[in-house]
Amino acid sequence: ALHARGHPLGVVTSKMNDLMNRGLQRVGIAHLMTAAVGCDSCARHKPDPEPVFVALEQLGYEPHEAAFVGDSPHDMKAGRAAGVTTIAALWGPFTRDHLAATEPDHWLERIADLPALVQKLQAESHPGSGDR
Repeated sequence: ALHARGHPLGVVTSKMNDLMNRGLQRVGIAHLMTAAVGCDSCARHKPDPEPVFVALEQLGYEPHEAAFVGDSPHDMKAGRAAGVTTIAALWGPFTRDHLAATEPDHWLERIADLPALVQKLQAESHPGSGDR
């Protein structure tokens, strides 16, 4: 839904690029990713913000224009350090209590709720613009 609305998508993972690419191909979403950053794409890894900055460069966006969805404290720390909006995914291995210490900007119970949250964030950052 996000891709269909014109939002560029990317992935930042602690997996090696080869494994990341095989996984994206296997689930049929590789073609939707404008950015793909595995752990061998940069010198420093999450929780360092470097992989998020690499993805932003690939996407052509500034941190204030991006949101980062993650399911681990390392994800939230990397996103926060990079200056992007952080969204904690509660369908992963970490509980709300584990993620709360990282102070994510938003919480999601289900990935199906992400398009509505993105639309809300876009409306808040561009009042009166409607759904672009």
